[in-house]
Amino acid sequence: NIDCNLHFVQDKKGCWYVLRFTSMVTHRFFSNVLKIQKGDKTGKFDVPDLIRDSSEKIQKAFIRGFFDGEVGIGISTKNPWLEIGQSSVTDKPIPIFSWVKNKLDSLGIYLNGPTRMSNQNAWRFRTGSKIVIVKYRKIIGSRHPNKIKKLKEIENFKYGKKSKCNYRSRGPY
Repeated sequence: NIDCNLHFVQDKKGCWYVLRFTSMVTHRFFSNVLKIQKGDKTGKFDVPDLIRDSSEKIQKAFIRGFFDGEVGIGISTKNPWLEIGQSSVTDKPIPIFSWVKNKLDSLGIYLNGPTRMSNQNAWRFRTGSKIVIVKYRKIIGSRHPNKIKKLKEIENFKYGKKSKCNYRSRGPY
């Protein structure tokens, strides 16, 4: 029952939703229950122990939320694609990134990577496989309206056709 403001933001890099709220209860939940540290988390953010120790259903929901906020998805001139990219201040992917990749692997959803992005201090996992993307949709899914639409478009994708629009979340790309 927390009052929130939902904003749609768009620029030349893509479009995304921003949820803003001020609530001490929510702040304490993130700080004390989930143990998410305050301040700059660039390169350091990890999956809360509460999520790691939860049921597979909760872990899938966590990945779904991560996907909705951080994953780009679309159809190129050749094939559909799905990409998770994250910046890192270290020479390896951030911990949450590796956990999501390992969890997807354990569910039979195999993404290529991690590979370092050449033009920035970032890492990515990617697939150009319709089969993998459809499997992702069926096992994890999305709640993001644009990504739901794009996932359905990919499921109906026939090789040789070009899409009019790619949907990419705000991210390091």
